[in-house]
Amino acid sequence: MESLLNTLCEKGYEQVSLSVDKTNYAVSIYRKFGFETIVEREHDYLMVNHLNRR
Repeated sequence: MESLLNTLCEKGYEQVSLSVDKTNYAVSIYRKFGFETIVEREHDYLMVNHLNRR
């Protein structure tokens, strides 16, 4: 994940987003990599990582 985020940053992307099921263990992993929840829906979260804050 770190390598992917670094590559996106190097290529000039400012942010990356994803959606993840609320019950998925990966939610905590994404948070550790700097993703923040921007929308909470019934079954999932929409999360964003602002790459320029890295």
